[in-house]
Amino acid sequence: MILHLANESGGIHLNGWFFGGGTRAPFGYITSGLNAPTAPNIGIWVHLYVGDGKVALLVLACQTLLWWPLHPIAYGMADRSTMD
Repeated sequence: MILHLANESGGIHLNGWFFGGGTRAPFGYITSGLNAPTAPNIGIWVHLYVGDGKVALLVLACQTLLWWPLHPIAYGMADRSTMD
């Protein structure tokens, strides 16, 4: 139905975000990052590796300890809004 309407009247006339700005937004973000690169932030990399180490230890605990209550999928979902 949506493709029929998009072909019939032009997608940009249906919803400007879905058929216009939303489809160009990722490419604009990448282009701006490539045109004006920034220096690496060491603090972000440190937090990334510390978090990876924590998750690796929790996955190891889940694999070796039968009584461990948390599944590894829960680690990635814990900071999402679905957990609120």
